[in-house]
Amino acid sequence: MHATDAEQVIVVLVGRLRATVEGEERTLEIGDAVVLPANVTRQLGNPFDEPVATPSTTRPGGRATVGTGAPVKIPWVR
Repeated sequence: MHATDAEQVIVVLVGRLRATVEGEERTLEIGDAVVLPANVTRQLGNPFDEPVATPSTTRPGGRATVGTGAPVKIPWVR
């Protein structure tokens, strides 16, 4: 579980994605999108036997916090 300091948008292009947001779990399929608000706990994963491809967008300079740790730069955000 982690949270980011900026809104994030994810779209599923291939496969399925499991998203848990604020404790609510759902499965996203091809064509589904999810908007993850800033500072909301989330966990994204692929427990399925198929690859998943999901472009994701957020503002530049975003940071993520895991548990009570210090915020760190999100590696793919520039």
